[in-house]
Amino acid sequence: MDKAGKNVTFRGIGGNHDRIGVKHGEDIQRTAALAIYEMIKRGISQTEINLQYFIGHVHTFQIGDINYIIHHGDN
Repeated sequence: MDKAGKNVTFRGIGGNHDRIGVKHGEDIQRTAALAIYEMIKRGISQTEINLQYFIGHVHTFQIGDINYIIHHGDN
C-alpha cells in the first residue's frame, strides 16, 4: 500500500511491438519487453508498487474473487 493508501499493481505482457528484431520470428521471446519491464521493476523497487511481467502470451491472475485471463495474439 502506498502513502495515499492505494494498492498499485502493474502487469505486463510482451507483444508484437516489443521485439528487438525487425521480423516477427527474430525475437520470439520479446526480449525488448522483458528488458524494459525489468528496468521499470528495478526503478520502482524502492516503492511499494507491485510489477509483474509475463513471459508467455497467455496468463491468468486473480484479484479478489475475479479471475483474469490476458492474452496477446502475437502468434
